[in-house]
Amino acid sequence: MPNRKEVVKFYISLEGGTEEWYFKHLQSLVNVNQNSTFNLKLETKLNKSPKKFIKNIPIAEANCFHIFDYESNSYEHNVLFKKIKRNLWI
Repeated sequence: MPNRKEVVKFYISLEGGTEEWYFKHLQSLVNVNQNSTFNLKLETKLNKSPKKFIKNIPIAEANCFHIFDYESNSYEHNVLFKKIKRNLWI
């Protein structure tokens, strides 16, 4: 019987759906790799507000990240980027 690998869990709030695909794919790549030393559990959720996302996460499980991309230098994208950055400070 194979040894059970430790599960490493991360909570990731995401700005868009494409990023969620990337992380789910990463999780599957790690978990099927027999050479990996752990199994990966990524709890992802589409959410523009990092503060709202972490309110329901137990403090002991504090591996939390917010992933977003900088689309362009347009006014609209710049305002959104600055708003997200402000919300990162809890």
